[in-house]
Parts: sequence; structure tokens; C-alpha cells
Amino acid sequence: MKLSKNTKDVIKVLLLLGVAVQFANYALELLNKLPSYPMDTLVKIIVCSIVAGVVGYVVSLVLWDK
Repeated sequence: MKLSKNTKDVIKVLLLLGVAVQFANYALELLNKLPSYPMDTLVKIIVCSIVAGVVGYVVSLVLWDK
């Protein structure tokens, strides 16, 4: 079965999002083990966003053709 380029790109994006969310969730679990501090929620959101962005960027470099 031959898939179109658009279908392959959609599959890659879904895979990328899944991996990025898993790593962000892992970072959140690690942050939850730390003691509570001021602006705790904001820092967690920023750190998880950075982790998801970096992982998504690396996975997109691996998956997409040049």
C-alpha cells in the first residue's frame, strides 16, 4: 500500500507530538518530586514546554527528509 506524502507527514506529526508529550510528562513527574516553591506552576509549565519543544525539534530533524 502506497501512502501519499501528506499522509506520511500527518503520521510523522502525530508521532512527533506523542513523543514530545511523553517527554514533557516525564519532566513534569520529575518536577513534582521537588519541594513546593513560589510560582511553582508557572515554572513547571515553562520547563515542560521547553522539554516538549526540544524533543519535538530533535524528532522532526530525524524524521523529515531534507
